[in-house]
Amino acid sequence: MLVGDFKPVTVLARLEQRLGKLPRKKASAPPSAAQPAAPSRARIVVVPRKGASQSNVAIGFAGAPQASDDQAALAILETMLGRSLSGRLDLKVRGEHGFTYGVEMNAPSWRTAGVIEITAAVEAAHTAEAVKGLLGELTRAGTQPIEPEELMRAKIHALGELGYEDEGSTDMDLGMLETLATEDLPLDWYGKVASRLESLEEADVREAAARFFTANTAQIAVVGDPDVVVGPLRALGIGDVEVEPRP
Repeated sequence: MLVGDFKPVTVLARLEQRLGKLPRKKASAPPSAAQPAAPSRARIVVVPRKGASQSNVAIGFAGAPQASDDQAALAILETMLGRSLSGRLDLKVRGEHGFTYGVEMNAPSWRTAGVIEITAAVEAAHTAEAVKGLLGELTRAGTQPIEPEELMRAKIHALGELGYEDEGSTDMDLGMLETLATEDLPLDWYGKVASRLESLEEADVREAAARFFTANTAQIAVVGDPDVVVGPLRALGIGDVEVEPRP
């Protein structure tokens, strides 16, 4: 793939001169892989860190493949819930309770699968409260109306993060082109996601949140002091709490 200021005819002639005599081989098809099934039940795994004053919390859900129509809704939810200090998750756990310095949310995706991950470092004594607050905000996103102003702000920021705000534009950076190539996506994929993102209604975003953020399928990892966090985490009643064996 070539990107730059050049005359295509000149480049093609030179490529043909340099590479035209190489043996031609049929490209192999990418390996097929089925989309992994979402977990059927919630689980909390505690990785012991004796005496730790903070707990590192990670909450995960099954996401969507790169080519899925759900990418537009996930982009809106990612910025609405996890955008720096103004996201709902940060406002809840940091702004309201002061349990953490910040919460991050990301939704990376690939050809056949995706994942949604929420991470934060929280005060050890408030680990269970932080987990409960995070899950509560995720649930609220799928059950309570989203104010028009909040939805509009989330769309604007999501379009900026997408890096392709104008559907009619052909400007793409190398990272975007790399994504198209590695994920086998059409050249107009970014434009289609941007168009769909702008057209989504509040009910569409809530429906996606309710579908992805199901508390009884959350996969939670906590690195912290088991003597401090295990009891309160079990009291939440979210799922089985497992403690990794100490090395």
